[in-house]
Amino acid sequence: MISKENIKNWFKTGLKPTQEQFWAWMDSFWHKDEMIPISKIEGMQPIYNAINSQNTQLAKAKIYATGELQVFKFAGNTNNGALEIGDFVVGIVGNQFIRGIYIGGDIVSLASFNVYDSIEF
Repeated sequence: MISKENIKNWFKTGLKPTQEQFWAWMDSFWHKDEMIPISKIEGMQPIYNAINSQNTQLAKAKIYATGELQVFKFAGNTNNGALEIGDFVVGIVGNQFIRGIYIGGDIVSLASFNVYDSIEF
C-alpha cells in the first residue's frame, strides 16, 4: 500500500506522476463496484468469527414440532425412551404450549398433564 504522503508528493503543483505512480495511486483505492475482502477490513475478522460461532450454535439448536415434547426425567425414572409419570415436559399439546408434569394417559391430551402454565395458540 502506498502512503498518503507519497501520493501527495506525486501531485504537487507543477509535478506530474509517472504512469506507474498514477496506476499505483489508482490501485490504492477500492472502486465502489469492487467487493472488499473481509481480510482487508481492519477489525472485521473477530466479528466474522463471532457470527460464525453463533451460527454454529444455532445449527445445533433443536426445534420441537407440534406433539413433540422436551422431557426432563423425574428422579428415579430411568427409561429415556418413554415418557413416564412424574416427568416434567415442555412443548405443544393440543393447541397450547405447556410446561407441566406428566400424570399418565394419552400424551396428546391436556388431561394427561398437571399444567403449570400454558400459552394458547
